[in-house]
Amino acid sequence: MTSPKIKKIKKKIIRKSYTIQKKIVLGFKEPYSDTLPVFILGCGRSGTTMMLDIFHRDTRIETLGEKDTKIAGKNFMLHYNKIGPAIRASKAPILVMKPILNSFDAKKLLTQYEKAVVLWIVRDYRDMIASSMKKFGDRVAAYIRNFIMHDKGDNWIVSGMKPETKKHLKTLEFGTFSDIDWMGLVWWSVNQTVLSDGLDRYEGFHLVNYESFVNDEDALKKIYGILGLDLKLSGSKLVHSKSIGKGHYVKMNSVVDGMCCELIEKLSGLFMK
Repeated sequence: MTSPKIKKIKKKIIRKSYTIQKKIVLGFKEPYSDTLPVFILGCGRSGTTMMLDIFHRDTRIETLGEKDTKIAGKNFMLHYNKIGPAIRASKAPILVMKPILNSFDAKKLLTQYEKAVVLWIVRDYRDMIASSMKKFGDRVAAYIRNFIMHDKGDNWIVSGMKPETKKHLKTLEFGTFSDIDWMGLVWWSVNQTVLSDGLDRYEGFHLVNYESFVNDEDALKKIYGILGLDLKLSGSKLVHSKSIGKGHYVKMNSVVDGMCCELIEKLSGLFMK
């Protein structure tokens, strides 16, 4: 069995090889005249990096992650004055960006860039919670807990959460909430933005179901079709479904669980068909 450390090293090597390949293919080209901006958004640990990696393997697409200084600062938040120059400088017909910490700003991006495409990924909330707790521990849970309980913090949740969302969360009886419950509220707060901002009314907005796109190659083909491209690589080589159901053990406060369950039911009717 391959150790997680070796898997991580292999993944970095593969990504680096595609980066080099892309530099060779695009290196001598002039900036593309009409690059399509695409933003991957949603709650963290919901397959957004997986989707960016898929696009990174395609020489027709330039990719910029949340850490890329071409569009972001040291806190991994977007610098809005960098987006336009990045689009104009791109040598590819499609520029895919993943400013995941700016997901609360999806409406602003769709309004500011009328031709933009937003691919918003929604993952089962229990699986997202399990993945986030494994990756970040209690750090992100502390962000939202300190903001709601004590009005403290300087992070993406504090700067991005809608006032009406915060107002609603403050009405909850959160005295006994665990870190898992607070992570559930992170999932709820971010994905609630889809409804509160009416994002589905924008032509460029597409709500992607995580479970569908990792299980069904046709879903990946449809995503490529939205960008006006055909899928050249086999989807089975790009995604993995073994992460589905990893959060089955997650035990949540019944109120938080109910909020998340109700929201996922509402969002399911908006998923990309």
